[in-house]
Amino acid sequence: MNIARIDVVTISQLGRTVALVAALVGPAACSSDAQTSATDRTSSTTEEWPNSMVVLGHSGATGYNSDPANPGSDAIQNSWATGDNPQVDSIYARALAQNPALEGNNFNLAVDGSTVSDLPRQVDAALALAPLPDLFIIQAIDNDIRCDGTDHENYEPYGAAMSDVLASINAGAPDAQIFVVGLWATVENYTDVTQQIPAAIRDNQGGGPCDVFDASGNKLPEVMTYFQDVIDHYQAQLNAACDSVATCVYAGDAIRNMVITADDLTADTYHLAIAGQAKMANTAWTALVE
Repeated sequence: MNIARIDVVTISQLGRTVALVAALVGPAACSSDAQTSATDRTSSTTEEWPNSMVVLGHSGATGYNSDPANPGSDAIQNSWATGDNPQVDSIYARALAQNPALEGNNFNLAVDGSTVSDLPRQVDAALALAPLPDLFIIQAIDNDIRCDGTDHENYEPYGAAMSDVLASINAGAPDAQIFVVGLWATVENYTDVTQQIPAAIRDNQGGGPCDVFDASGNKLPEVMTYFQDVIDHYQAQLNAACDSVATCVYAGDAIRNMVITADDLTADTYHLAIAGQAKMANTAWTALVE
């Protein structure tokens, strides 16, 4: 599978989830209202909701290729995290409905092709923003996957670098919440969907460690298992890095298990179309506030 594809979310640690909900929604999170739709819920105060937010990462967060009128370009209006396209109903849009003071403070500093080594520059830029974000969202992993047989050598260095990134955010914005996501969908789900797309088959065959199709376009179960194992190891490192910072919530399983369809993918099949961005926004929001 081409590793330029995009990423993924679940709440894996209940204690930190409760802490994040308390910080974002306050006492209302313990009421029956917390089970209602986020966009329908009203709050008696806006103080618990972010006044400023930022997303860091790669093209998964920039809405890349999701605007049919401008293919091959970023479309930050469609970003699941900070976009303002009502068809997506992003994290920003949902939080804005709770706190009007957030309007216009939806910063997108993600850069296409970024790896974990690029995140420190994005963090520096985020910490210089005014107002200083009190919600940091990070979408990471994809471009760090090598799929050349050496990923096992990269797991720990990746985790250490991500730990440094999160520590920098925590030091510069100690009261901010950090929400971290990894890869969307499972390898099995992605392979099942793209098996019906000739261009995707061509892009994901060739005999490499992560090429999930053979020369005839048939699925290779052993490769799919290997690729999922590689992804899971990176996800585990991301989870551990987040666990080292009290204000961080890792979102892994919910978006990893987010079921995609062909309609959710852009023409390149490695990015989320508007429908997929909306699905990701909804899944991530649920993980963030419940």
